[in-house]
Amino acid sequence: MAQLPTVGGDDGTWGTILNAFLSISHNSDGTMKVPAATIFVAASDASANVRAVTPSAYLCDGTADEVQIQAAIDALTVSDSESTPNGGTVQLSDGTFVLSSTVNINRWGVRLVGQGEEATYLRIASGGPVIKIGDGSTANNGKNQVLANMKIAGNSSNIAITIDKVQRLAIEHVVCRGTGTGISMSDFQWVSFKNLAFRNIKDIAIDILSDTGSEGHFSITDVDIAMHGTLLNNTANGIKINISGSGNPIYELALRRVHIINDDATATGFIHLDLPSTSQAVRGMQLDSCTFETLAGATTDSIGIRSNGANTMLFNCCAWFGGSAMATGFSMPNNNGEYTFMVCDMRTFKVTTGVGINAGTSTNNVFLHRFSTADVATPTSGTVKNFSVA
Repeated sequence: MAQLPTVGGDDGTWGTILNAFLSISHNSDGTMKVPAATIFVAASDASANVRAVTPSAYLCDGTADEVQIQAAIDALTVSDSESTPNGGTVQLSDGTFVLSSTVNINRWGVRLVGQGEEATYLRIASGGPVIKIGDGSTANNGKNQVLANMKIAGNSSNIAITIDKVQRLAIEHVVCRGTGTGISMSDFQWVSFKNLAFRNIKDIAIDILSDTGSEGHFSITDVDIAMHGTLLNNTANGIKINISGSGNPIYELALRRVHIINDDATATGFIHLDLPSTSQAVRGMQLDSCTFETLAGATTDSIGIRSNGANTMLFNCCAWFGGSAMATGFSMPNNNGEYTFMVCDMRTFKVTTGVGINAGTSTNNVFLHRFSTADVATPTSGTVKNFSVA
């Protein structure tokens, strides 16, 4: 903790102590730091006390509320420069914000924060995405941003959150509901999702695309995905990773305590990697304590985890299929023939006519440790080099 030097003491160190104290409010050149601003925006149904203390420019009326939210974001004193990143916060009240177009967070250090997943509600009837982070062209416009404490809803044809060209982004305590895609992202580094929930998503809860950008250092922790009901497409995925065209490999992807559940038999892989060639893959994917469930009778296309990536590690994961499932618990069709899959404490249940683990002919160096295949017709399938079970 910074403190002033002790009078008559701190011999030989008082200068260092004083500098540490002054650095709290001063830049290294002696100028004063500009404190990050906070601007409050009130929903039309916020309490009278809240609306009474909110500036008129940021009072929403329940129609095109993105106008007031965007005005608050644009009013923040933000430099869009790495040398002077002061940032700021737009604090949304409790209540419902009715949007007619997208809210754009494309400035340095912006935090858009609500009062909680069940308190602050953003919804849009058509169009979208509801929120766009990063402008897709300038990397500096998508750094050090936070989205937190709200519920976001749309329609079955739009996207809740789009992320394009960002660095150091955190999304926490957010619920996405009733959209075609929950979160769509590309060109990202150092991104963290924590304590998220997805409900009634039609297509994909989290869609990760690598096309021409640079992707990596991505963690997904404590995420609950429930994809069910008549909205589901036949190609629905809990988490999908797609590397297309000249896209680069995605490096260092970690999923911890992710739960994905689906009650429709036609939806395919819960975690799915769609890769056009063996040279493009996820390098270094770790899944820890993740569960994948389908309640209805799964089809031949139903897969708990499908990975073409390299250096994949799974710990304490479970794939469970209801009914007389003709499904695959863990599919690894190709890992470039030179990398390693390590599967520890993996459990696959109720795959009565399918396969527990299916490995392609180009999959090498697979190590299974404490792999359980209760009610599984074929524990392992495929031609694998250096395949071992302990």
